[in-house]
Amino acid sequence: MACSKSSPQINDEDNPLPTEKTVTFYPKTTGLIKNPMMGWGIYSDLSDYTDNYAGDMQFWTKFDALNIDRYATHLYIRWPWSAYEGAKGQYAWDTNPFFKLLVEGAKQRGLKLAFRVYVDSRDYATSSTPQYVRDAGAQGYGTPWSPYADDTIFQAHYTDFITAFADEFDDSDVVDYVDGFGLGKWGEGHSMILRNDYNYETVFKWIVDLYHQQFKHVLLALNYHVEIGAPLLNYAFNEKDFILRHDAFGMSEWYGNFEKGMVAAHFPNRPIITESGWWMNGNTAWMNDPRGYNAWRNVWEGTLGDALLQQANTLDLRSLNEATSWIQTSPDLVQRFIADGGYRLYPSEVKYMETIGIGEDFTISHTWNNMGIGVCPNNLKQWNYKYKVAFALLDTQTKEIRTLLIDDEAEPSQWLRGQPKSYKHRGRLNGVKAGKYRLAVAVVDTSKDNKPALNLAMSGNVTQEGWWEVGDVTVQ
Repeated sequence: MACSKSSPQINDEDNPLPTEKTVTFYPKTTGLIKNPMMGWGIYSDLSDYTDNYAGDMQFWTKFDALNIDRYATHLYIRWPWSAYEGAKGQYAWDTNPFFKLLVEGAKQRGLKLAFRVYVDSRDYATSSTPQYVRDAGAQGYGTPWSPYADDTIFQAHYTDFITAFADEFDDSDVVDYVDGFGLGKWGEGHSMILRNDYNYETVFKWIVDLYHQQFKHVLLALNYHVEIGAPLLNYAFNEKDFILRHDAFGMSEWYGNFEKGMVAAHFPNRPIITESGWWMNGNTAWMNDPRGYNAWRNVWEGTLGDALLQQANTLDLRSLNEATSWIQTSPDLVQRFIADGGYRLYPSEVKYMETIGIGEDFTISHTWNNMGIGVCPNNLKQWNYKYKVAFALLDTQTKEIRTLLIDDEAEPSQWLRGQPKSYKHRGRLNGVKAGKYRLAVAVVDTSKDNKPALNLAMSGNVTQEGWWEVGDVTVQ
């Protein structure tokens, strides 16, 4: 919804000035808004597929029974390397029917993708690294077998895989983020086993640099484990523009002052990915948490509370069992994160001149708000400030763009909750004929021909292309 008012500028009798119009927009405070790098996620863990779905390809049928498209924004595929590449050069996106089902199903439901590739086999029934790596002479440990992360044969083959992986998925239109590490237990970066512990820093920088070199458009995430330590974590965050991820929200033992300090040091320069604890994998950890959880709703309250305090952009409904519990026991909590999590952007006010002369400067003042607790990571290298505020003069009948003005000063990554940002943009209406037009606003993707890209949290008249109408402008 919007309302408007007009007021004359200060003028004299011989040189009357046109009327300035103020349009006020009101936010849409509830309901799902899908935008890149925010919202609820659901999981495909290979163990879920193996144990629960038994090859029956019913992943989407089971999730659709929960009406998952009403809640989720992205699908997180967390698989071992051996599932992504069963044999040298044989990739899941070419050969695995289940993987293809996941990717196509996400597309059909308007979900982005996210990925983790892990290589360590501890806690898994089969080897997480392809057999061909071991056959090539890589050294490792354990049964099932895992490679030493500092083994050069492992590193050479893994580099080949990540290069091919990025060739297929370094597309921010399709993928929200990729975990840019994958070593250690569960791919979370802790408990890494090396042939020589003195190689730890070298291995850390090798794999961070590898992902950074290959993924130039998709955001990269790293678990901020205390075991890794701040200096190396800051290398990934500050020098390579990784984003922060942690996998134990709601678990008091595993999320402490170090982790909170990392968030305080890096937000709002980079967003936070939050994953709830590993509650439903057969253990009773939730019963022993110091918070005294006594029901699953209590667990989800604790998880959501942690995510909100840490200003999370994403949270996970996780796999089928957890998603079912969230949606059935705590639908209000699910809606709370939809309303408050991530970023919800809208212009609260736009001021402009209703009448303008041909070839004259057109001045627009505008104020932007973010109702979410998170941040739009437009400032990171992979996105490279591609999202910009744009104003268009539209043909009143066809809604085609007659001219476009982009305000380079209005930066979405700076819009934080409770901190409105105001701007004044002056642009020349070159090539516009006399007549009446419709002023409209959008946040466009400058890397995609200035097409409207971010969904705004507001109501009103919006064109099929995503331009929100503001009011009439007369050019004379």
